[in-house]
Amino acid sequence: MGYYYYILLTVCGGEPNAPILEVTPVKSSNSVKVKWTKQDDGGSPIKHYLVRYKAKHVSDWKPELRLPPASEYILLNGLDWNTDYEIHVVAENQRGRSEPSITSFRTATEPTTIPGTTSIIPAQAFTHNIISAHRLPP
Repeated sequence: MGYYYYILLTVCGGEPNAPILEVTPVKSSNSVKVKWTKQDDGGSPIKHYLVRYKAKHVSDWKPELRLPPASEYILLNGLDWNTDYEIHVVAENQRGRSEPSITSFRTATEPTTIPGTTSIIPAQAFTHNIISAHRLPP
């Protein structure tokens, strides 16, 4: 008599795929909107997205931001003007983290005037007095 062994393989999935990123500068500001599109979740729901960014010329990253799974974008405010940045976004599920989606962007050049304001130059009122002088004959 022989014994037969059945081996049951279950495919459980794994880490999610990295989201697709799109960066949109906010007009006349030092802010950007970073939007991502969810990809395959690896068979396990996304728990959260992890976002980190830094100016390219420095070595230190800003503190990592953890966003809820329904999040589709983040607005980064108060960035340095006219500066190159790098951003990483990672999706995380119960089984692990995706590879980071990496993109770069450059912030706008600082405007010389604040958008939405007008410069008012005060004018002083003045009058012209014209005096005519005539020479009378002797």
